Amino acid sequence: MGDIKSLLSKLTWLSWSHCPSKLNAINLCLKKLVVLELSQSNMMEDWIGWEPCLVSKNLKVIQITGCPSFKRIPNFLKCLNLKKLVLQHCGALLAVDGSLAKLASLKHLEISSSEYPPSEDCEIFVVPYALGGLKSLSTLKIKGMHVQELHHSLGEMTCLEYLSLECCRMPRPLPKSIGKLKSLLELELGGTEIRGLPHSIGDLKMLRKMSLVETRIDKLPDQMGGLESLHELDLRETSITELPASIGNLKELEILHLTYSEIRELPKTIGMLENLKVLEALGCRNLKGDIPSEIGCLSFFRILNLSLSNIRTLPVTMNQLSHLQTLDLSLCHELEHLL
Repeated sequence: MGDIKSLLSKLTWLSWSHCPSKLNAINLCLKKLVVLELSQSNMMEDWIGWEPCLVSKNLKVIQITGCPSFKRIPNFLKCLNLKKLVLQHCGALLAVDGSLAKLASLKHLEISSSEYPPSEDCEIFVVPYALGGLKSLSTLKIKGMHVQELHHSLGEMTCLEYLSLECCRMPRPLPKSIGKLKSLLELELGGTEIRGLPHSIGDLKMLRKMSLVETRIDKLPDQMGGLESLHELDLRETSITELPASIGNLKELEILHLTYSEIRELPKTIGMLENLKVLEALGCRNLKGDIPSEIGCLSFFRILNLSLSNIRTLPVTMNQLSHLQTLDLSLCHELEHLL
């Protein structure tokens, strides 16, 4: 490429696909850069292009996509005003050290692997406190990585609104400090190995959506009743056999997914879910016997899917469900009679 000292001195947005792993650019210095997008490359952490690309104090967005050889984050200490960092479809051996915690202005952090299932050979966080200084973070998405343990400093991210650990290998439980995330709106734990939730989960008063799809959780804590803003709860393909009675306290709940879970019965307190509109229980083979009569109290109920379950009867009170639009009872072979 030769000497390009003045050629790119005012560049603010660089989107570079298939950039060479060996860069021969003399005097390259992107001091005005605001957005950096690199994709489909074999560059590594010692790539010579990092230094000229990461000198701008104005740099706000870095997105690195499809770089499987990328195993350790570069030095971002000259980019302290960075707002968004996306490391997408990178190698499963990617390691994040403590330097990331220096990005105090970071609002969006997204890290995902190109490999699934996650490798056990490498823990993504080289030091436990790798995320400890990210107190401005509003979105944290980590997908398909090996997360040995989330540090208790997670609770210091008081601005966090969206937390996703989808498909991560997580052998240890969530920290109790998760209950300190007072601004959290969505919690995505689908496909992880967690076996339970801390009691502090009930302190998430602003939480609107929680997904536990395909986790190893078999019981929900009674403190779930404290999620007073919850609109959607997704328990598909879990080993949960019963819902806590406190679920009746979820006055804002509109959607409850139980499809292919191990649920055995619906609690009578389900009739207290005054805003419930959708209940999906497709393929719940352990759901047997009678549906509680309290279901008739659900004034806004619209969709009930009990197909492939083993329920025996429906309560007469279902006649009160004036807004019911869909009732799916296909292949319910144990059903003795309708209303």
